[in-house]
Parts: sequence; structure tokens; C-alpha cells
Amino acid sequence: MKKIVIFLLLAFVAYLGYVVHVTQVLEPSLKSDSFKNCEPLLKSRGPEDFEIIEDKFLIVSSGYHKPFYKKGIHPGKLIVFDLENGKEKKYRFEFEFNPHGLHSRKIAPHTYLIAAINHTSKGDRVEFFEFNSQDEGLEYKRSVANEEFYHLNDIVLLGENKFLVTQDRYFDNQVGSLFEAFARLAMGRILYFNEDQLDVVATGLRYPNGITKVNEQFVVASMTDKKLLFYNWEKEKLNLSEEIFVNGFPDNVTYNKQSNKIFVGVHYKALKLKKHSKNPTLPSESYVLELDLESKKQAVVWEDTGANYSATSVAYPWKNKLILGQIYGDQVLLCRDIVR
Repeated sequence: MKKIVIFLLLAFVAYLGYVVHVTQVLEPSLKSDSFKNCEPLLKSRGPEDFEIIEDKFLIVSSGYHKPFYKKGIHPGKLIVFDLENGKEKKYRFEFEFNPHGLHSRKIAPHTYLIAAINHTSKGDRVEFFEFNSQDEGLEYKRSVANEEFYHLNDIVLLGENKFLVTQDRYFDNQVGSLFEAFARLAMGRILYFNEDQLDVVATGLRYPNGITKVNEQFVVASMTDKKLLFYNWEKEKLNLSEEIFVNGFPDNVTYNKQSNKIFVGVHYKALKLKKHSKNPTLPSESYVLELDLESKKQAVVWEDTGANYSATSVAYPWKNKLILGQIYGDQVLLCRDIVR
């Protein structure tokens, strides 16, 4: 009996050490020097993800906050912000809307299809909108629901009725989800929706978060695995081709074709992010990772302790500046002298 108790104690200590290592609790803090070059571009709670259309229109997914959609409250909206003249239009909808990841795809001259993950009190859906860059109008079109749509995180459009979505957890109940997170089980999936047919095209991921298309590949942020995963798309299946380690917990991934670089919002300390998710006034350290796809060189182009800006979830370069979004805060930032 004594040996069993000693073994269990040693196992618990080993696991505790593992958790401390994985969550980066003891890592030195980031710096806050980057914030001095930034200013608020727009204010809206939970600007978790965005798209830039025609290098002019910023489409923002705003209102992501778990306590709200679990209670059936829907403060969410889409924002169309003109980066050239600063004009802003906010779109709210009659249905329950708590948006998360979103993506856009050009379907006709000046016309873009926008898809947004929507967490509702009755389950997840994908909402489709149409944006016209000439009249700057955004119109709701339709919803897509499926019994397998739960814990959806991000989306990438492959056509007008084809898309990939990340599903960050497998269990659709609180007990299962907690066990999955505590044991760090690799049970996240990527789902492929094609004209009303749903297939699982990748499995065994640890909290798959952001997804983006890079040329003929797809890049997925495996958040709790602290990796960027590169997949080839072959015969409507995803085949893993490369993994790149990230010093932190990657969120949304964006691709800049001109520079052939990837930009990733990275959460630096998992426990701080968890506390921040429950109380957004508590700081959460984050930084922006720039990955050169040719050299595979990584660079930190922006960072903050959370004293000024917490939980950076998305970043994209625009005219030698950097635009940032965050999960639970209320600002989209425009930062100068960052990207060259």
C-alpha cells in the first residue's frame, strides 16, 4: 500500500511539473514596448477575428464571449470599417448571433461571400453573408447547421457551399470537455462540408484553432500542442506534411501573399488566458508571430504583457502597419512601424 501511495504521489508531482512546463507558467514575461506605436482603430467588444477585403475594408467579427452565448444573450455583430476614410458600419441581426472565426471569398466582381462561425444557445451554425464593395452593404443570406457542428472555432471557404471548419474539442458536454482539456487528449477534428455532405478530414489534433489557406496548403494552429500544422489537400482529404513549433499557444492564422509570410496571434501563458476569459480585466500576455514561409524563420513583431492589450487573437499587415484583434477586450489596434 505504501509503495502505491508513493507511486501516485510521484506521478502527481511529475504531472504537475509537466503542466507547469506546458502552460509556460515560469517563463519570463513579455515586454510592453510595442504598444507605444499603437492606437485604437475601432472599439467593439470581442473583436476576435477579421478579414481585409480589397486592401480597404476591414470586416470584424465582434461579440465573442462564452458566458453570453451560454445564457442565450447575443451581443454579436459584424463591423465593416473603411480603412481609408474611417467610416464604420455595424450590422446586428434578428437571430441569436455570437460570432467567432470568419472568412471571405470573392464570388463576383465587387461581391464577396462571408462565412462566420456562430455559437448559439442551441448549438453552432455557420452564417453566410454577402458584401458588396461598391455600395459597402452587407446582407445576411443563409445558415448552415449540422448535428456535428459543436465547438467550432474557425472556417475557410473553398466555394460558395464548400468549407473547412476546425472543431477544437470532441466531447459535446462539460464533463467530457473538461477531461479532454485536463488530460490534453488529441481529439480535435477538421470537418469538410460539401454541398450538404459532411466529412471528417483530419483527426487527432489538440485544440485546433485558426485555419487559413496558403497557396495549395492549409495551415492550422494546434493551440494546446503549440504548433502550426501544414496540410496538403489531396482527393478531398487533409494530409499532414509539416509541423512547426511555436513558443506559446497559437490562435488565428493569416497569410500575406505579397510577403509570403504568415502572421499568428499567440497567447503566451495558458493559465493567464484562462483567468482572463473569466475576468477580462485580468491581463493576458500575447504576441504576434511572423513566419517567413521561404526561410521558415520566426520573428516576434509585436508583444504585450497584457497591461495595455490582452489576448491578441489575430493580426494582419496593412500598408506597413499591423492590425490586431483580441478575444475578450474591446479594441482593434492599428500599430505603426512594426511590419516592413
